[in-house]
Amino acid sequence: MMTVASLKASITKNLFTKVFSLLTAVLVVWVVRQDSIREADITVPLKLLMPKEESLLLEQPPSEITVRLRGAWSVLSSILQNPPKAYLVDLSAMKDGETYSFSAEALEEHLNVKGATGIASIYPPSMTLRLDKLESRSLKVKAEIKGAPDSFSYVDYSRIEVIPSEVLVKGPASVLARIAEIPTRTVDVSGFSGLREVKVPLETQNRPAITMYPDSVLLRIPVREKAAVKAVVNVPMKVLSCPAGFVCTAEPPLFSVKVSGDERVLEDLSRDNLSQYVFIDAGTMRPPAPERYFEVFGPLEPRIQGLAGAQFELDPQTRFFKVRLQRKEKK
Repeated sequence: MMTVASLKASITKNLFTKVFSLLTAVLVVWVVRQDSIREADITVPLKLLMPKEESLLLEQPPSEITVRLRGAWSVLSSILQNPPKAYLVDLSAMKDGETYSFSAEALEEHLNVKGATGIASIYPPSMTLRLDKLESRSLKVKAEIKGAPDSFSYVDYSRIEVIPSEVLVKGPASVLARIAEIPTRTVDVSGFSGLREVKVPLETQNRPAITMYPDSVLLRIPVREKAAVKAVVNVPMKVLSCPAGFVCTAEPPLFSVKVSGDERVLEDLSRDNLSQYVFIDAGTMRPPAPERYFEVFGPLEPRIQGLAGAQFELDPQTRFFKVRLQRKEKK
């Protein structure tokens, strides 16, 4: 039967070795627990080998993928500390609509994770290539105009010049098939007059897949005056340059006229100011002899003083006049 003394001796015998063995066992258990199987995500950049130049991508493929690794944490942690190199994706021989699937085996080899660590998932697992034929064609340029110069003028759209009238457009065949012409950026013609030249870019909004050469054009925008016709009746006929000492009167005393021309010019014409432009000049008339009280000259046509942008047409019934020169009565 074991006594207390013998039990005590058994416990204390080789005590250091026993304590060391116990600590080693605890450490091993702790390490094993810490190095349990885990999962971790790693971002892998892609190096894309694109299709030949005459083809065009309609949708940009992803530039990176997310790979979920599964394995011992001691291995995973060392992999996560070093960013992976770009993974080469060869798309050069692919056609429109074909799908490229990422290979777990190839990625394991690229990441050097074969063995205790493997790939649990890949996102995205594949990508579909959207390609179109690259074409070039010449398309007509359309001038986009808004606004109006002013209330008396207008843009002569039939005479707008676009230089050059066509541009070379390059892009996907499916996109070019839906484009009949290329518009310019909108030009506001408010305040324009005469012939205005404007260099304006071509509109590229909503057309990111195409390129144009040149990318701007010169617009020559003619602005015309609005035409109008104005009839004015019962205008007093004035006699100018009447000789000194005489009173000059026209017979008949009134006239009517039709004025055509620019609406801006005709706007302010009235019976009150028309005599500035239609009148009779008495400066060349010889006064009557001293024994005569008056003298009548005629028939005479009025003189029409030029007014830029206007033409005058006298009423046939008031086209010819007589002028009466009468001596002023002495006071």
